[in-house]
Amino acid sequence: MTTVKFDPTKGPLKVCFDFTGPFFADYTYKLREANSNALADGPKPGDNKNTQDDCYLLPTPVEQNDGRKIVLSTDFVSPPAQKGMAYSIVATVSQNGTSIGSDTDSGTLTGDFQDSLLVIFLQKI
Repeated sequence: MTTVKFDPTKGPLKVCFDFTGPFFADYTYKLREANSNALADGPKPGDNKNTQDDCYLLPTPVEQNDGRKIVLSTDFVSPPAQKGMAYSIVATVSQNGTSIGSDTDSGTLTGDFQDSLLVIFLQKI
């Protein structure tokens, strides 16, 4: 978990997900409201083995994202022959085309089913 601070007077926020390693990942992105179980956006499913990018624009006006949480839930599996190889899953938040923060899960592939949960708390400056 990490906190990313953004400028409410600047351009829109975007979150992108990057998956590195020899594995198949199936994910769900959600944007949770501040202090609530309600969703501001999502759930939006995706995977790391298609040609669509894994980026999402957050709602505008930008200021309304203060206190919200970006949640990336990922299930992934690798072939047994890839056991012991490194993997990483990164969620990066950008504003005006510049990275303003990220959260990462990295480790070693087990050759079996694995899961990951990344959470980014958004806070206005």
